[in-house]
Amino acid sequence: MFTAANKEGMDHAQTKGHHAAEEAKKGAFRVKRDVSNDLSDAAESIRDDLQDMARYAGRQVREFAGDAEGALTTRVREKPVQSILIAAAAGFVASLLIRR
Repeated sequence: MFTAANKEGMDHAQTKGHHAAEEAKKGAFRVKRDVSNDLSDAAESIRDDLQDMARYAGRQVREFAGDAEGALTTRVREKPVQSILIAAAAGFVASLLIRR
């Protein structure tokens, strides 16, 4: 037998069910937002670390290139004939490789 009390109980249960579903949706949205923010923060941190590493590597390369240039300049001044012969041989080998 279906009574007004039963209908009222069903309406109440339905209302509670809708309320619980809405709360679950809100909770899921908060979790999604928090995860998205955490991922964004992590990506920004990784980007900053990579930029720092790239700057450091660039400084190291420039320093090494400057040292190599200084050493080469000194070597050419100390042994100019040998340097010319080495450069000529390198050019000859490069021309052979390019022609192939």
